[in-house]
Amino acid sequence: MGYSIMQKDLQNIVTLALTAEQLEVIAGALEMYCIGLAEQDDPHLKYAVDAQTAILSVLEDKFWVDEDDDYKEVDADCCHQLFIPELQVITSAELPEYCQMEFKTNGHQGGDSGHGGYATLKIQAGSLGAKVLLSGYDDFDIDGGEEIEITMRGDWEISGFAQALIELGKKILEKL
Repeated sequence: MGYSIMQKDLQNIVTLALTAEQLEVIAGALEMYCIGLAEQDDPHLKYAVDAQTAILSVLEDKFWVDEDDDYKEVDADCCHQLFIPELQVITSAELPEYCQMEFKTNGHQGGDSGHGGYATLKIQAGSLGAKVLLSGYDDFDIDGGEEIEITMRGDWEISGFAQALIELGKKILEKL
């Protein structure tokens, strides 16, 4: 770990050299600190949230996590998790027999499913309905106009979900 201090606009600016793992630990500690500040309605909450947001931004923009939970630096040759902001996209069905789809997320919320981040894919069956199959369950039919809804929770999970949808769209376009 290293640091440097410089003065800018009459304030001391501290630059730290930390590993991604150290940043993640600090972000987690800041989250617990923010919860305490929020419960006490402490005016310093704003500064702690700003610091945590900056750390999470660096982690999301500059690193990705491999299957062994090791941080890797983002480069042009790697496939990393997407940063997902709050977003809602709805396709419009031109004819009643077409299905309508909606993708909605509240964006990254700072961690796993307990932090509240989600992404939902809604598919409204066309006028003739659809057949639904879930692993380990009997398949069933839904009527036209009914919706199928899938929700993923957690920052990495919603990034992976969106990334999979993007890749699926690219492959469909290639085939068409």
